[in-house]
Amino acid sequence: MKLLHLLHTPRHSGAEILVRDLCLEHVRNGVTCAIAAFGEGTPEFSAELAKLRSAGVTIFTPSASGSRWTRLSTYVRAMQSFRPDAIFGHSLLPAAYGRLARQLVAPKARFIKVLHSSSDDYQSPRVRLVERLLQGSTDAVITVAPGAADYYRLHFRRTPRIVLVANGINSEPIQAAVAQRSRIRGALGLSEGDRLLLQVGRIAPIKNQRLSLEATLPLLKANPRMRLWFAGLVEDAAYHAALLADIEASGLMDRILDLGARSDIPDLLAAADVYLMPSALEAQGIAFLEALASGIPVVASSIPAFDFAAGMAHLWSTPLDDTTAFTDLVARALAAPGRVDRDLSAFTVAATARAYEDLARAG
Repeated sequence: MKLLHLLHTPRHSGAEILVRDLCLEHVRNGVTCAIAAFGEGTPEFSAELAKLRSAGVTIFTPSASGSRWTRLSTYVRAMQSFRPDAIFGHSLLPAAYGRLARQLVAPKARFIKVLHSSSDDYQSPRVRLVERLLQGSTDAVITVAPGAADYYRLHFRRTPRIVLVANGINSEPIQAAVAQRSRIRGALGLSEGDRLLLQVGRIAPIKNQRLSLEATLPLLKANPRMRLWFAGLVEDAAYHAALLADIEASGLMDRILDLGARSDIPDLLAAADVYLMPSALEAQGIAFLEALASGIPVVASSIPAFDFAAGMAHLWSTPLDDTTAFTDLVARALAAPGRVDRDLSAFTVAATARAYEDLARAG
């Protein structure tokens, strides 16, 4: 069986990390796999693409990016060359262009659209019209959160088969890094008494990095051995500029760092003492699952996407409008005695890959 995954841009973000891990798992299962994208990818993601190629995954990217024709022609070329049995279009634009390309050159391939958002992606009449026109080329829709399925059904009376498939992660690199915590902390410049607060995610208002800074600033000022690091690609330039201004205004630029997009997230999780996740909205965050897998104490926002983790050890949540409560919970997390084992058996990349393969085979 040959599976083709369609992406927008290869980068360090949730959907792209999921596709990376799915392809590696597909290959281990004897499935031939390829990825096609609108762009070549961010420089930070080049090592991940090299890893995929080494595993036997074929990568299709354009020589130039930007135009609608370039997007469509890249997908057409990928389908003509790879001849997939099933195609997965991850998010709105890849799913739209992918179904157009499929109609042109791969009509026999199954097409599964993947919704990675939990918000309403179909508020625009134009987007709804495009989706109605392309629904006939859609064999199934995967959602990673129930809310996305509800919104889809709200806007379309007739829908393809909708399947909820939980995101999964490969926790092995994370566990390996945790076992090397002391060495990793030393390599990152952390001393034994340093306490590290970490947030991983795209730099954008929805991820609330500025709230993390506001809530933890009293703790940082009270403890000169405490540090706060943000890791993630910049999605919103204005928000990023505001975050940098906040960091500068704090006077703690030597201890509050914007690391940018990173490929060593397992190492950062192993080195950190508390993980922050004050998202305003999530579907089912890969970063959240990775933090849970590391065993690190977690302080998160109380949003529906995180309800599945309620009751897990060393996990605290609070409404986003209560910054003081967030500060208090971070202090409580810092006092937690080390790391814990959490049951994430329902969120393995192996289980997610099986679900994708089952949908690819369904007739």
